[in-house]
Amino acid sequence: MRGLNYYQIELTGPERDLHSGVYGGAVPNPLTILTELFAKLHDKNFRVTVPGFYDQVAKLSNAERKALNSLPWKKKDFEKAVGAPGYCGEKGFTTVERLWTRPTLELNGIWGGYQGEGAKTVIPSKAFAKFSTRLVPNQDPKKIAQLVEKHVRKLLPKTVHCKFEVLSMGKPWAAPYHNPIFQKAQAALEEGFGKKAVFIREGGSIPFVTQMYDTFKVPCVLIGFGLPDENAHAPDEHIALENYFGGIKAIAHFYADLAKR
Repeated sequence: MRGLNYYQIELTGPERDLHSGVYGGAVPNPLTILTELFAKLHDKNFRVTVPGFYDQVAKLSNAERKALNSLPWKKKDFEKAVGAPGYCGEKGFTTVERLWTRPTLELNGIWGGYQGEGAKTVIPSKAFAKFSTRLVPNQDPKKIAQLVEKHVRKLLPKTVHCKFEVLSMGKPWAAPYHNPIFQKAQAALEEGFGKKAVFIREGGSIPFVTQMYDTFKVPCVLIGFGLPDENAHAPDEHIALENYFGGIKAIAHFYADLAKR
């Protein structure tokens, strides 16, 4: 699983919202500056421009890349589920590699100024954004947070004040799937669904997994029953009933097998 750092940034220009007809063209606009900032955080090849961001990224071996790209993962199904008019990503990597093995920086939300009905021609005093970095094995969340903040402050002009907050940090984690407990999980899924399960990576983040592993020094087994097109985090997030009941059966077999030890 990828790690996750979550940030919030607040830019302040004028001490209050200003009339754009009276002051426009002579004072800084924090919203404009904020959008310019995020435009500079990726290059034309969709690589993050933060110096040192990729320095500790664990590189896949040729065998790992081959195994990853031979999984029964279909790009057309992914594109159908997403529903975007086009697709992009870091140059030199396949879509599945980008999703599961590469770090990212994403703008998650941005706001400021007038957002009500009708028109109100203000130059906003403040502009805000929330953004995140997904991290991969060997990247240190604290180090990455420091690099990101340093780069953000370097890119900003002196015409605004910046409040930079790290709201949360979580380590990346890769399962030691050669451990026998993972073979038990694989067998349980086959019992539950009638098909052999394969090991994959996951682009999402569950920071508590690394906390458990660091504390107890035992493998953490993640067994998922949801599908990529079930709209995780959306208002209509759901799970298919056949997966729900198949998951119950698989978990029962998994616990029964563990009890035999």
